[in-house]
Amino acid sequence: MGFSYDLRFRRKVIEAVDAGCSARSATAIRWVRRWRETGELNDPPARKCRSVLWAHADWLIDLRTSEPELRLIDIAARLEEAHGVRTDKAALSRFFKRAGVTYKKKEPVCD
Repeated sequence: MGFSYDLRFRRKVIEAVDAGCSARSATAIRWVRRWRETGELNDPPARKCRSVLWAHADWLIDLRTSEPELRLIDIAARLEEAHGVRTDKAALSRFFKRAGVTYKKKEPVCD
C-alpha cells in the first residue's frame, strides 16, 4: 500500500515533469498518468476488495451454522465441490469474521 502525499508535493512533482523532467526520474509515474488522463491530483477513491466468497455468503453461513463442527478446510472442500470455488482457510476465516459468524469449540463434559 502506498503513502498518501500532500497535494503541494504532488503539484511540485507534476510541475517538474511538465518542465521536462521524466516521470520516472520524478518517481511519480502513476500521479502523472492520472493527472494527464483526468486532471486530478488527489488519490483515486480506494477500491473495496470483495471476495468471491460473498457471492456464496448465504450458502456458507447456512453450512457453518448447521454444521458448526466443520473445520475451515472441510468447508473449503465442500465449497469447491458444490460451487467450483477454490479457497483456503485464511480466506474463509476472514469471510466469517466479516460476516459476523463466530464459532467457539465446546468443552468436553466430564462426568
